[in-house]
Amino acid sequence: MGAVDFSFEAGYSPPEASIDYIRVWHRHDPRGAIVQGMPVGPWGSCHHHFDDAFVERDPFFQQFLIPYGGRWTSGGNVYRDERVNVVMSIHRAPETGPLPDTELPECERLGLHMGKALSLWLSRRQREARAALGMEIVQRLPQPVAIVDAARRIVGMNPAAQRFLAGSPLLRDNAGSLCARNAADDARLLIALRSLHLTEADAQSQDRVFIGLGDRGGNRRTGVCLLRLAPSSTMGAFGPDALAMIMFHDADSRPHPDSFVLAAMYDLSPAEARVATALCAGEALADIAQKQKVSIHTVRSQVKAVFDKTGCSRQAELVGKLAGLPQIAGESGASR
Repeated sequence: MGAVDFSFEAGYSPPEASIDYIRVWHRHDPRGAIVQGMPVGPWGSCHHHFDDAFVERDPFFQQFLIPYGGRWTSGGNVYRDERVNVVMSIHRAPETGPLPDTELPECERLGLHMGKALSLWLSRRQREARAALGMEIVQRLPQPVAIVDAARRIVGMNPAAQRFLAGSPLLRDNAGSLCARNAADDARLLIALRSLHLTEADAQSQDRVFIGLGDRGGNRRTGVCLLRLAPSSTMGAFGPDALAMIMFHDADSRPHPDSFVLAAMYDLSPAEARVATALCAGEALADIAQKQKVSIHTVRSQVKAVFDKTGCSRQAELVGKLAGLPQIAGESGASR
């Protein structure tokens, strides 16, 4: 799959889903090969290709699409040239059922007009604007997130990160660079960033690092999760250079771990991260299954995956570990 130039969603589509799709799940999407093999114009629906048995065992559906509220997809190619392919699709929740086949002709007529409009728009758009896609999605994230380069220059950050840094006793925006307020934390942050090898195109480096900042015996501790964003693995959505996505976790202001941070820290799927946060909130497996609209067997499999990835063997151990993310990083660090 090539680079993503443009993305627009109408209705409820959480920005976390877009980031997760760009970072990881586009590589596991079974719908991609089908759409790429279709000509421009006709529409199709996923339920004609993937039956319930396939959906039950497919990681893309079970670990990503369904946990984010999706299930049924209908769509088609509305524009294609030598460098760009534009797909238009309609996504429906599990409980709504698939789009009726009788409505596909109307979608095809709408797609025809959309393709003409896209042809005019793409002819005027500069390719350098591609990096704005990833930044625009970051702006919509509720978690505090900053994007920095190898020199710690802040390429972009969302309003939540701006508020976080303005009130943080440990971190700050120092004339456009991300810095810690004391020397020991600043050195720890710099070492973590360098371990991602952002300036080395094909480096065999870690793709994630989690560190704890602050006095281990003090009242304030902040966890910092750093993710490597390489153009080759993010569809170029953040531009041509490798960058680091940095997420901040303050245990004092967030007593329960954030599922997006947990997924980044332990390489959990979206579904596994939601199960982990639900367990931390004391929810029973049956309640989790009902809320996530999956079977109890699926939830048990996800719990096992969470235990394996976090190094825990019991729910109480998991709750204790995830409740103190900054302390975890300070003791042993989490990296991959």
